[in-house]
Amino acid sequence: MATPHPCTLDQLVDALYELVQPIIEKESPTVMSIGFPGVVHNNHILTAPHFGDEGWHDIPLADSLAQRLGGLPVRMINNAER
Repeated sequence: MATPHPCTLDQLVDALYELVQPIIEKESPTVMSIGFPGVVHNNHILTAPHFGDEGWHDIPLADSLAQRLGGLPVRMINNAER
C-alpha cells in the first residue's frame, strides 16, 4: 500500500487502518506495535522528514490509531530500533 503524499495524520491513520483491519478481524490481537521511519518518543512522532517538516511535530500516531481501532493498545517505535 502506498503512503499518501502529501500526508496528514488522518490520512496515515486511514491507510494503516485499511492495512491492519483484515488481520485484526482474523486474528483478534490484544495489542499492536508499529515501526515508524522518523524520530519517535513516547508513542509520538517528533519528526517525519519523509513527509516534510510542516505539521509533523509531536504527533500522537499510536493513540490516534488505537482510537480508530476501537481502543486496541498501540505502541510505536522508530523502525530502526530493536
